Amino acid sequence: MLRTLALSFLSLVALALSVYGAHACDNGADVPDDKCGFFKQFIEDGDAVDDRISSRLDPGSSEPAIRSYALVVDINNYPNFALAEDRQLLPAKHDLENLVAFFKVQKFEEIIVLENADASRQNIQYFLEDYLSGSARARDGRARIVFAFSGHGAQGENGRPGALVLSGARNKNDSANTLKLNALAPMLVNLANESYHFLALIGSCYSGGMFPMIDNSLGENYAFPRAKGAHAVSSTTADQLAYGLGGAHGSIFFDSLIEAVMTGRADPIYAGMASFEDGTTLITGGGITRLGPIANFISAKLDLTKNPLTGESFPQLRTGTLRPDGSGAFFFLVPHIRDAPSVPSVNVALNTGSAVEEHPEIKVFNAPDTYKVLGVDISHFSGEVDWNALKNKGLRFAYMKATEGKTFLDPQFKANWQGSQEAGMKRGAYHVVNFCRDAESQFENIRNNVPKENAALPLVIDLEWYKDGPFVKKQRHCMDIDFIRSSLKDLLRMVQNYYGKIPVIYAHEEGIREILADKFPEYPLWLQDWTKDGSPNDQGPTLSGQTPWTIWQFAGEIPYAGVDQVDLNAFFGTEEQFDQFAAGQSNIALQAALAPRVEQ
Repeated sequence: MLRTLALSFLSLVALALSVYGAHACDNGADVPDDKCGFFKQFIEDGDAVDDRISSRLDPGSSEPAIRSYALVVDINNYPNFALAEDRQLLPAKHDLENLVAFFKVQKFEEIIVLENADASRQNIQYFLEDYLSGSARARDGRARIVFAFSGHGAQGENGRPGALVLSGARNKNDSANTLKLNALAPMLVNLANESYHFLALIGSCYSGGMFPMIDNSLGENYAFPRAKGAHAVSSTTADQLAYGLGGAHGSIFFDSLIEAVMTGRADPIYAGMASFEDGTTLITGGGITRLGPIANFISAKLDLTKNPLTGESFPQLRTGTLRPDGSGAFFFLVPHIRDAPSVPSVNVALNTGSAVEEHPEIKVFNAPDTYKVLGVDISHFSGEVDWNALKNKGLRFAYMKATEGKTFLDPQFKANWQGSQEAGMKRGAYHVVNFCRDAESQFENIRNNVPKENAALPLVIDLEWYKDGPFVKKQRHCMDIDFIRSSLKDLLRMVQNYYGKIPVIYAHEEGIREILADKFPEYPLWLQDWTKDGSPNDQGPTLSGQTPWTIWQFAGEIPYAGVDQVDLNAFFGTEEQFDQFAAGQSNIALQAALAPRVEQ
């Protein structure tokens, strides 16, 4: 027993040394000599990991260092194919060039390329099962790993999964020179279990044959970047071809993936956005793009792009989970985007959280999970709420519907008001405006039902107004903007005088543009703009005018922490600024934008 334990300990030491020291290659990689040349990039630990990565992967720990690995298997030369025109696969050749450049921009410390004859089954197996698995295990799972394949694929027969066609094949059915998908799948699953985030990208014909060996549900979550997770994405289904557009293009699959990330268009809310006074928007970058929106973006592009050979839309990709116990997913970094002519001569990176410094008319939207103060809003539609569960999710505040119009009282308000206090959450109430009712009667409804408490957050006046006017159809005849503005000003004044705090105005962009129109700058603004669906035409959040947002409702009507239906919100600033907001004496977001940065 002692001898066995000693050998196990020595094995662990050797494994650690193989990753952290005792390198065999001049470039620093610890692999056999014949594999040193496969590393297109090897960067030693030392430089700080990009904060967009480290803040999302177990931010409470810094050791061992997080490390990102990319293994690219690319077959673009098939010298044994019978027809000369089939021997070169130019889209795969371009994929290789593009992916290596892409992973360098993505700050992957290690980029390993197995090309053509070097992409043997033995080499693929070595890097998946030995090198990468051992590296991830030695880092206690703090590894981000991408496996990418570009090349021909073979269709399976009689319902069996297909294969990746390797360079030495005489044709696509040459079993001695293919890697069966049912042999690849368990290698990917095992490596996924050693990683924090893992992503397999299979860019070949018939690559959907990977499923259902890999669970072809989407897993618990393929858009949440702050938890462990692993997924596989195939460029097509099990019985369809994959395509490139010819010329200097790579495959549509990898071209679209790189476009989705590098432009930020797939995931504008997380990529980093600016919205200008006239309501136009710009992706500024500097954030991330999550796997879920990437998949949606590629699917939309495949659907919208016509195949010149068939006249039909291109085949759809498939996505599945490699790690059923995971609840997170891979993400990529979006570079800062500087080449748009509409960017004003200000540094959009210097922002208060909701606006560019000294330019409150340029509103900023960073990734929602980067804001330090998050909260929830609910109503009776949420059902019974477990407030402790919400508090344990790290939410700092909660708003709950109290009243609407002249007489309505939310039947869950009193229970929610008490439950949120018992859970220790900062709480506030909101009133939904009836555009046909006068200010006095609506204020009486508020005063009769919402307690006057100094510790409560400022009361919110909710304008449910969209491009067609009031959300409630019965109020559509009450669209006199002058009356609405006058009544709103009266209601805000009465609420402030009674509760002693400046109320907040909640509205969608249409309500902000058509009703508020920069005539209510003293009131903090709560913007409703939910996450978009990731299609290529999405523009991201929009906020016109000169007033920055104080609270941003970035997701709505979703299940969360056991509650059937909630809305999630980000506060623009710091804990100290949130305390100032809670005191309700000013529009703190506007003040922060107007105040110049104080040099330390």
